Amino acid sequence: TGDLKSAEMHYLIALDERPGFPYATAGLGHLAIANKDYKKAITYYEQAAASLNDYAIQEELSVLYRLSGNTNKANSLLQKIIDGMNNDGKKGEQDQSIGHYADRELAYAYLLKNDNKDALGHAIVEYNRRPENIDVNQTVAWVYYKMKEYNKALPYIKVALKTNCKNPALLCNAGLIYAKTNQHDLAKTTLQEALKNNPNIDSELKDESENVLKSL
Repeated sequence: TGDLKSAEMHYLIALDERPGFPYATAGLGHLAIANKDYKKAITYYEQAAASLNDYAIQEELSVLYRLSGNTNKANSLLQKIIDGMNNDGKKGEQDQSIGHYADRELAYAYLLKNDNKDALGHAIVEYNRRPENIDVNQTVAWVYYKMKEYNKALPYIKVALKTNCKNPALLCNAGLIYAKTNQHDLAKTTLQEALKNNPNIDSELKDESENVLKSL
């Protein structure tokens, strides 16, 4: 919602109650990203990643390495993440009791690697498992957007919005897809709704959304 002061307060309360709690540490890193203090953000995320094997935290760290100019380190970590998730996926296929598949997460990881083909492959595999899930439909829509297949993205983003979710990242995805499919009025209102509280979302997504909104 863009209320960074309250977010910081609650992360600090969490750390006071549970020193070293990795999700709160990563949360402070997320706030540092909002202030474009990438050096501080990297420090927080490295601390969190060192105490917890969480692919989402590692992905954010790989993005930070790239934003700070350390492309080699970013690519190395991203490949490690992809390898790890692929291995976990194979375990899930072999042991149904694990109950978790990594295809949606892999789709986003491959997007970070600019490997749209593999991203789409994993997104569709997950879609075939859960065709009505709004998060999965958002993933498929965003992969098609990155592939510049905007008309293919449109039906999936409509399903992703069926619960009237106000998640700003989802609304940014939708607004950008609407803009590319010449639904300019809908794109404008959707992007305005997404950005109205200055949400702390992915900086590249936010910048692209703000630029497109200005052009509408």
